Amino acid sequence: MEAPPRHPGGYFRRASPFWICVIAVSIGYFAWAVFLPSTIPYENLGQLGHFTKYLVDKHPKLLYNGFWLAWGIHIAEALYSIKLCKTKGITDSSVQRRWFIQTFLFDPMMFSPHLDRCLQHSACWVITLEPSPQPQNTDFCSSNIKHLSNPL
Repeated sequence: MEAPPRHPGGYFRRASPFWICVIAVSIGYFAWAVFLPSTIPYENLGQLGHFTKYLVDKHPKLLYNGFWLAWGIHIAEALYSIKLCKTKGITDSSVQRRWFIQTFLFDPMMFSPHLDRCLQHSACWVITLEPSPQPQNTDFCSSNIKHLSNPL
């Protein structure tokens, strides 16, 4: 089940710009608190500033270890995104690379719903509204999606 040759990126869907910004700002603030805590204007950040100051003063090791744990999770999920691409039949290396980069930088714990949605709505699948003659289970997607090799 490879992507059609005329659409090599057909299985890739970019994450929402909103979540890209939220995650980028959050990771940036986290790194700022871990590596340059003396430059943070805590008093100008309201409750977030007070909480960050508390963590920096009372739990610096927790912040440091949490930061590297978060990046470790990003790496693990990015590697899993490549495995998931291969499992789903996406063999185009440029598409796999885009999934890896997006998952590593912006999309932890959100990549598989995007990938599953892309595969369900891709050119290789047709979604029908009438039920299959003999559905194998009651799941909407599996009973209403037919592969193109089975003509409608």
